[in-house]
Amino acid sequence: MAFPLTFYAAPPTLLACNTPLAEMLAQTEPEELRVHSEQMVPVAAALGEFLGTSIEPHLLIEVEIEEEDFHQVMQLAEELAQEHRLAVLLGSSGVLFNFSVWPDPGIAQSFVFNSLGSVWNQVTASALHAAFEDALRGPEPEVVVSSMKPVEAESFGHVCGFSPRPDGSIRVFRKGEDWEEETTTDSIDRAVELLLLFSDRCPVLLDADWEPAFDVEHPSVTPAERLALPLRAFDAVDTLKPGQMLTLSDNPRQPLSYGRNRNGQWEAIWVEDFNMRYSRTFDSLASLLEVVQIYVAGEIAPLARNWEVADDVWHTSLWTISAAELPDRDEMWREASVRAFHEHMRFAETEPSIMMQSFIDAANERIGSELLISEQQLEAAPVVTIMVAAETAAAAFERLLHLAEDRNISLVVNGELVLYNPSGSAEPERELCPLTLWNGPFPVGQWNSTTTASIIEAAHRYQPWLRLEASSPRSTPLAQRSSLSTEFDEGGFSVTLMTPTTGYRSQEVPLYMAFFTLYCLTFGVKFLEEEFAWDESIALGETEDQPRFIFGSSCYGSQYFDPCLLEQLLEAGLPSVSDWIALNDTRIVGDYCQVDRIGEQEYLIEWGHDLGEVECFQIKTKDFGYAISLLEQFSSGDRADFESLDWTLVRS
Repeated sequence: MAFPLTFYAAPPTLLACNTPLAEMLAQTEPEELRVHSEQMVPVAAALGEFLGTSIEPHLLIEVEIEEEDFHQVMQLAEELAQEHRLAVLLGSSGVLFNFSVWPDPGIAQSFVFNSLGSVWNQVTASALHAAFEDALRGPEPEVVVSSMKPVEAESFGHVCGFSPRPDGSIRVFRKGEDWEEETTTDSIDRAVELLLLFSDRCPVLLDADWEPAFDVEHPSVTPAERLALPLRAFDAVDTLKPGQMLTLSDNPRQPLSYGRNRNGQWEAIWVEDFNMRYSRTFDSLASLLEVVQIYVAGEIAPLARNWEVADDVWHTSLWTISAAELPDRDEMWREASVRAFHEHMRFAETEPSIMMQSFIDAANERIGSELLISEQQLEAAPVVTIMVAAETAAAAFERLLHLAEDRNISLVVNGELVLYNPSGSAEPERELCPLTLWNGPFPVGQWNSTTTASIIEAAHRYQPWLRLEASSPRSTPLAQRSSLSTEFDEGGFSVTLMTPTTGYRSQEVPLYMAFFTLYCLTFGVKFLEEEFAWDESIALGETEDQPRFIFGSSCYGSQYFDPCLLEQLLEAGLPSVSDWIALNDTRIVGDYCQVDRIGEQEYLIEWGHDLGEVECFQIKTKDFGYAISLLEQFSSGDRADFESLDWTLVRS
C-alpha cells in the first residue's frame, strides 16, 4: 500500500493553525501551487535522491510512499520541514507537522503531538486545544507535550499528556525514563494548564496530587487508519461528558468553545477579546453544530455579538489585580506559570520579599490619591490582591504597572490576564527591549523583554484595535530611546519606528512581518534603519508649524497643543473618575504635566521629568479651574513660579 505525502512551502504565520491550513489546501486547485519555488529546490533534490526519481521543485510537492519505506521517509520529512520551514501532510488526513509558524524557543526541545501522530511546534494553549480536537476524530484521543529541557528533567519527566476517561474525568500523566505518574482533573482547560506548566518547567506542577501509574498503554494509529478518518469531526463532542467543552482555535485570538456545560445543556462560548465573551445555549447538538460551521467559515462575529454576555469575572463591578514577585531565572516564565505562581503563593506562610514589600509600601502611599482602589491599606504578604472598580481599572493598570516595573513585580488581572511579566532576560546577543500591548493610551499587557516567547504570547492577545510596541532598554536615557510599533489601519498593518531624531513608517505590512520587525529592534536601532526598506521617513522636532507640546487625554484623544484647548477643557471638564489630560514637552523630552480626576470633585495634578520614572511632583485640588491653570503655567515657557508651588515630592 502506498501513502500520499504532501510537502508545502506555506506562507509564514505567527501562530500554529494546522487544520485550517489543511482545509485551505483541500479547497485549492493543485495546479495553482505547482509553480517553481527556490525554497523547494533542496527539498525536491533530497526527496528525489531517496525515492530514485526526478522531482520538480514546486511550491507544493506530492509523492507516494510505500508502506515499508514510510517511517524512514517520515524521518527525512521532519528534517526537511524543520530546515526549510515546511508543512507536511498525509493525504487528506491533515497536517503531520508544520514548521512554517513563528519558532518557539528550543524548537527541538518542546513540541505537542497527539494520538493521531499530528505535531505542533508551538506549546501554547491554542495548540493544545487544536491537538485535542484533532485527536478526538480518532479512537482514544490523547494529547502529549514532549520536552527534553535539561533543567530538572528527571523530576518533571520527559513527556506530559492528558486523555479523557470513560467516567468523564481527565487523566493527566507524566513519564520519565522508567516511571509514570498520573493525576485527575474534571476540566480540559485545567489539563491544558498542567501541560503548559510542564513545558515551562514550573515547579507548581509538582504540587499536584500525583500517584504512580502502572502498565498504561498509550494509543496510536497506523497511517492507513488515519487516512480513513474525516479531516474534522465536530460531532465527536457528543462523546464528551457534561462540563467537557471542546475549544476550536481556527482563529487563536477568538476561540469558540462548545459542548455540554456542567448543567448538561448544549452551549457555545465565543471569546472576542479577553474581557468580551458571548454565550448561547441550544436545544440540540445539530443546531449547535450549525454555529460551529459559521465559526469555521470566519463569520461568527455578527451572530455571536447578539448572544448574551457571558457571566464571568470580567462582567462585575470590581476587578482584582494580584501582585507577586516571581522566582528568578534567565528564561521567561510563560503566562500559565505566572498565574500558577500567584495562586500558589496565596497559601505561602512567608514574609514578602524586599522588592514585594517596597511595592506594597509604594502602593499604600498612593492609595486615595493617584491610585484609586477599594482597599484602605495593603497588608504585607507574598502576594497581594487589589480590588479596582471596573470603570477605573484602566487608570489603575497604568499606575500599578509603573510601580511594578521598578521592582520586577508581576501583575495578574482577574486571575487570567497577565498584565505585567517582569521575568526573563534578553536572548543571546540581543538588547533587553520591553514589549507592551496598548489599548489606546492604556497598557493591557507588558513583557520585560521582546523575545520569540513574548512575541508568541502577544500574538495570541493581539486584536486590530490594539497597538503592540517594542522600545529601547529601560537603561537607555529617555531622550535617547526609540520605539517600534505596529497597528492596524485601512490598508492592513503599519509599522512605525521612532528614534530621537527621525521616524520611519511602512504600511500594508503582513502581520507576520510586522511582528518580526518588532523582534528585530533587539538587534539595535541602527540595524532597523539600515536593513529595512521603509516606505517613508518622518521629520521630527519642533518647527514653526509644529507646537512644542503634545496634548493627550483618556477621553479627548491626542493632538498638537493649542492654548485655546484650555478654555474648551474648562467648559467640558473630565467626564468620569479616572479620566485624565496631559501635556508632553517635545523640546525637553520626558517632561510632562497631567491632571487626573480622582474623585467626584477632586483632581490630582502631577508633573515631572523622564516621564516620572524616578520621581514626580503632585498637588491635589477640588478646583478644576485651578488644575487647568497649572497646565497653562506649565506650557507658558517660564516655569519658575510653577515649580515654586507647594508640590509634594513622590518617588517611584
